[in-house]
Amino acid sequence: ISMVAGRLGTAKAFKTLVQWIADSGTPGGSELLDARWQDFKFRQSPEGIARFAEIFGEFCASRGKQELYREGQARQIAIAPVNTVADIVEDDQLRANGFFRSLHDGTLDRDVTVPGPPYRLARTPATLRSPAAASGAHNRAVYMEELGLSEGDLGALAGARVV
Repeated sequence: ISMVAGRLGTAKAFKTLVQWIADSGTPGGSELLDARWQDFKFRQSPEGIARFAEIFGEFCASRGKQELYREGQARQIAIAPVNTVADIVEDDQLRANGFFRSLHDGTLDRDVTVPGPPYRLARTPATLRSPAAASGAHNRAVYMEELGLSEGDLGALAGARVV
């Protein structure tokens, strides 16, 4: 997970997080209610960081990242899962919104699932025409059409050593 709580000395999110941990019965969780944890400098000290990491790690150990995300969001704590590719592909919200698209890949000669546009515009909707090109697939067009190089230039480039 990734989380931001307690950036300021008496941040509301940190107080809420500490209360959540203490209420959960996590070993050491009630220690976070001590006055010294209200001091931002203590929380940023090597001792404070190490102890919080120990307690927070224990708190997280018995919870999944989706549970932490949902409960954290409900408590207004900026907490989010760090997703793997598999997590993203299986994400219910992305699936429900039709984010993933199926396109035919000519190189593989089969349909592949690809991410769709990250946004939807009513007047100028984004479209997917093909999967991402293989590395170097458009080099000739870029070199000749965009950069104005000739076949001879391309031959010289092919033999050149790039350092």
